[in-house]
Amino acid sequence: MCNMLNLISNFFPRPVPKNELANVYVFNKIENNEEDIKLLRNTFESLMCVVEEINVQNKTYAELKAYVKEIVKSDFKDFKYIVIIILDNENEHEHIWITEDNKHFHLNGDLLAAIYANKSLEGKFRFFILQTNRVPSENIIYRQKRTLCKPKFYSGKDLRYYATSSGCIIEHEWKEGEPSPFIRLLCNGIDQNVRLPLASQLHIVELLNTISEQQPNECPSISSSLRQPYILGNAR
Repeated sequence: MCNMLNLISNFFPRPVPKNELANVYVFNKIENNEEDIKLLRNTFESLMCVVEEINVQNKTYAELKAYVKEIVKSDFKDFKYIVIIILDNENEHEHIWITEDNKHFHLNGDLLAAIYANKSLEGKFRFFILQTNRVPSENIIYRQKRTLCKPKFYSGKDLRYYATSSGCIIEHEWKEGEPSPFIRLLCNGIDQNVRLPLASQLHIVELLNTISEQQPNECPSISSSLRQPYILGNAR
């Protein structure tokens, strides 16, 4: 009976009440990117997640920090994991945003490291995804002065995936009105994986490696502190 209920919940997730706390945050810096957002919503909402898009076009440093502060002070006790997705295709720096008021917003220090300060995520999976599109030779990992300082309670259960693709490839493969190649592969991969019997499902790192193999022009970088394999399933 329990297995049957779990199977039903995978295909018929419960309705999401309005104004409910999100556990999937999409920081979107790409114009006319509705298809990516739609695909991400469909995939993660099928996993009983709540998805919130944060449009960061023309935002000041203070406004971006305010978004992060809201995430840091939220209580994620009802979720098994949190997902931070960053969509950006017009940035000469891989890990910096130049804000509207011409300040540097560090994706690692100002955003990702801040998530570690949320004690309600202790022991839970944190999944960070960064999609950038530019010439591969320019995809040098930015080493900022401030390191990713983790609180003492940090449980070492996170995964950071940087999907960097050649701008010329994207120009030819990413047609207007369609999702971007990486997001399409990511969502399709997750959708197909969760439909398999639990014993056959790929662990998250295996799944990402499989997705990377399907897009040979991508230059992925995976940073993981997972101490054991993790399967991305329902968030509740």
